[in-house]
Amino acid sequence: MSHYVVAFRNGTSGRFIANIMWMLIHNLPTDLEFTDVNSAHDHNPWCGTWKYINVHNKPDVYKIWEFVAPDKGLFITHVYPDFNVINERMPDLRPIIITYSKDDFLEMATNVIHKNFMPSYRDLVTHNDKEIFFQHVYEKDYNMYYLEYLKMYGKPMKLTPEFFNNREFIDTMIYLKYDAILENYIYHPFFEANTTVIDDNVLVIKFADIFKQENDSFVALNQLRRFLKTTISEETKQAVKSTYTKYVNNRTEFLKNNLPIEKYEDYEKRNTTLVSRYGWSPS
Repeated sequence: MSHYVVAFRNGTSGRFIANIMWMLIHNLPTDLEFTDVNSAHDHNPWCGTWKYINVHNKPDVYKIWEFVAPDKGLFITHVYPDFNVINERMPDLRPIIITYSKDDFLEMATNVIHKNFMPSYRDLVTHNDKEIFFQHVYEKDYNMYYLEYLKMYGKPMKLTPEFFNNREFIDTMIYLKYDAILENYIYHPFFEANTTVIDDNVLVIKFADIFKQENDSFVALNQLRRFLKTTISEETKQAVKSTYTKYVNNRTEFLKNNLPIEKYEDYEKRNTTLVSRYGWSPS
C-alpha cells in the first residue's frame, strides 16, 4: 500500500509529472490535452483521494492533510517534504521532489507568468472577483506588478484586453518573477540536489531531466517507472509515451514564443534588481 506526494516549485512542471504518475499508478491510457500555453493545470484526477483542505501550499501542510483513499492516493504541493512529520504521520508516503538549478530560472519565471498569473488575470477581467483572484495570485505579486506598471507607463494598470498584448510589460513581469525565484533559491536546502534517490521511498527529479532524452525515452520518465514499479498495459505505455512527447514538443514551441524578447540587461537598467546584488543573470 502506497500514497504519493509530488512536491515542486511553481513553474517546474509538477502537475504534468503528477498526471504522468497517475497514468502509471492506475494503468490509465489517458490522452491528456494541454492548454494553449502547454499547461496541465486543468487536470487534477487525484483530488478525491485526500480529505479536502484549502492549504495545499502552507508551510505546515504535512501536519494537516490526510488521504481518504486506502491506496494509491496522490497529493501535490509547492512545499518540500518535512520528513520528520512524514515519518510520524504517513510512513507509507512516497515523495517525489522536483528540484531546479539557476539555469532553470528563466523558464520557470516564464511558466509562472503565462500559466499561472495571466489566466488568473483574464479570469479577473471576466468575473471581477478579487477574492477568488487572490486565491490563485499572491496579492503582494499583483501589487508589485501594479507598481511597476505605474512606474513604466505613468498610469494605473488596468486589466483590459490591450493589457494581455503588452509584450514589454509581460516580459517585465517575467523578470520580476525571476528575481523573486533567485531570492528564494539562495536559502533552500533542496536546491542544487546532485542525487536522484534519497532512499528507496523518495525520488528526486531535476527539472531539466524532465525534458532530457535518454535513448528512446526521457530521463525523468525512466526514473518514475523504476521508482513506481507498476505493471501497465501496452496501451497505457503508448499513451504515456505519446502524452509525454506531446508535452515536451509543446514546451519547445511555448518557449520559442514566450521567453522574454527584451534582454535582461536592458530590464536591469530600469530596475534595481536582486540579481544585481547577487551577481547572476540569465544567459
